[in-house]
Amino acid sequence: MEGIFVEQLVKRIKTGKDVWTSVLLVIGGIIFTPMALYYGFALRYLGYVFLILLAVMWWCVVRLIKSKTVEYEYVFTEGTLDIDMIIAGSRRGRVITITKMEFELVAPISHPYSGEYKTLNCSTKDEDDRLYYIITERHDVGKVRVLFNPNDKLIEAIKTYRPSVVVTGE
Repeated sequence: MEGIFVEQLVKRIKTGKDVWTSVLLVIGGIIFTPMALYYGFALRYLGYVFLILLAVMWWCVVRLIKSKTVEYEYVFTEGTLDIDMIIAGSRRGRVITITKMEFELVAPISHPYSGEYKTLNCSTKDEDDRLYYIITERHDVGKVRVLFNPNDKLIEAIKTYRPSVVVTGE
C-alpha cells in the first residue's frame, strides 16, 4: 500500500452565466471607454483621474473574465485526497482535504444516499462526464457531499485504502 500517488486535473466548463457575465463586462467597458477618453482629454487635471479609472476598469474586466477559467486538481497520496482549485491558471487554493478515515462513501451520482448534507461542487459541470460523490463529515459544517469527476486510477487508489466505502458501477 505504500507509494500510491494519483493526480488528475479537470477543467470546469464555462456555464451560460459565465459567458453572459463576460459579455456584459466587455459591453460595459466598451460603453465606458469613449466617455472616459472624452473627459480624460477635455478636463485638464481632473482628466487624469478618468484615464486612470479607464486603465483600472479594463484591468478588472480582464481579471474577472480570466477568473471564470477554473480547474480542479485531485491529488491522492498515501490515503489522503486533496482537491485544489486553480483559477486562471495561476491562483491556487485548497478546497478540501479528506483523509482515508474520513471517507464515508464514494459512489456514482446515480447511487442513492439519504441524509442531509451540504454540497461542494468540484466537478467539471459537464453532464457527459462521469460524476461521483464523496460523503464525509466535517466538524464545522456537518456532512458534506463533494462532487468530483475521478478517473479509474483515482477510484482504484481510494479503493486500495478503503474498499468498504467505494461503490463502483453505474
